[in-house]
Amino acid sequence: MDYSSSPDILVNFYVHTKEKIKSRNVPTTSAYYGYRSPYYNTWGGYGGYETRIDQYTEGTLNIDIIDAKSHNLVWEGFMTGRVTDKKLQELERTVDNAVRAIMKGYPPIQ
Repeated sequence: MDYSSSPDILVNFYVHTKEKIKSRNVPTTSAYYGYRSPYYNTWGGYGGYETRIDQYTEGTLNIDIIDAKSHNLVWEGFMTGRVTDKKLQELERTVDNAVRAIMKGYPPIQ
């Protein structure tokens, strides 16, 4: 691959990951009355809420297009999502798909 000694644009990639924790309340039946299931249903009113905690890695990929002469940012695109074990195992495909999705917005429509 040949690289230009005087390009019109420069491309900058940046990847950032962050550990996230998300809590949520979900409806549930009381564990005390759980002995009835699956044999028969309880009356209404026994339900409650349970707090569930999810811990995950969030990744962000930024792509910047810079005017090489003025050194001004011309365009910026990014994508944020969960980093899963499957995505890490297929890292090349994951990054290719993310870059394709981000670059659908380039060039910007004036």
